[in-house]
Amino acid sequence: MLVAAVLGLRTAVDVLPGARIALTTAAAAVALFALAHFYALVDADTAILLFSIFMIAASAALIVAGIAIARADLWSDARRFVPLLCGVWPVATIPVAAALGDTPHFLAIAGWGLCWTALGLTLRTSTGPNRTTPHPAT
Repeated sequence: MLVAAVLGLRTAVDVLPGARIALTTAAAAVALFALAHFYALVDADTAILLFSIFMIAASAALIVAGIAIARADLWSDARRFVPLLCGVWPVATIPVAAALGDTPHFLAIAGWGLCWTALGLTLRTSTGPNRTTPHPAT
């Protein structure tokens, strides 16, 4: 589902070539992040390393795309910062939370899920550049 979200965002910001490239990279990293869960069944220690690598790659790509989206002012309100939040949140919270224990780590990951939920809502309510009205019901 996260790959679909990133590809949906890529379609929404198709006018920004730099963001398109970064979001394609993010989609690949998120897909590999998801596949690493299957690898965890074989080798948990290596899977943890893969989770970290792919999370950082996806985050870096989302940060690049998020900056491009925010600067382009495609959406006129705070929604333009949601893709940036999806990139910044995991690198700013998950490593620190993991060092603090299982519960903070879980809460940081849950917070990342809320960021993705906000991205879905942003895409759902965006009708195009600088428009803030929701999609009509279909």
